[in-house]
Amino acid sequence: MKSTLPFIALPLLSIIMAAPFVSGQSPDTTSTIESLRADVRADRTKIITHVMQFSEKDATAFWPVYHQYEADVSKLNDQRVAIIREYAASLASLTDQQASSLTSRSFEFERQRVDLNKKYFKSFSKVLPGIVVAKFFQLQHRLNLLADVELAAHLPAVFQDQTQ
Repeated sequence: MKSTLPFIALPLLSIIMAAPFVSGQSPDTTSTIESLRADVRADRTKIITHVMQFSEKDATAFWPVYHQYEADVSKLNDQRVAIIREYAASLASLTDQQASSLTSRSFEFERQRVDLNKKYFKSFSKVLPGIVVAKFFQLQHRLNLLADVELAAHLPAVFQDQTQ
């Protein structure tokens, strides 16, 4: 990857929407979350464009499939947002049953994310060379890892002492 990637990726990480989830839920939280999610999608598009350096032919094939993929990812991420909101709202009084339910739903989210990637791997593979598809999913995986680490850094752990 080019050395400019970190400069493009930093804005992506700086606007991850964890902070609104762990703070109090104000009336405008939903609009804030949606605004931040739109910014993240725009940054991902910039990063993908920069890193992938598509030929004109590959770009023409890639973007329509990507936009479908992005819409499906956004729908799936709605589940993640709901899990995080519920976690943030119940953290101070989290019961064993709630913790188990949230953990189970998190595993289900991850399974669905993998299934969605497998589905779109097939779709991208129909219109793009294998190396291009592999490069995209490698990039997507790395961006997801960065986002997951940033998100984890902003969410308090279940085992943290809440009195601090």
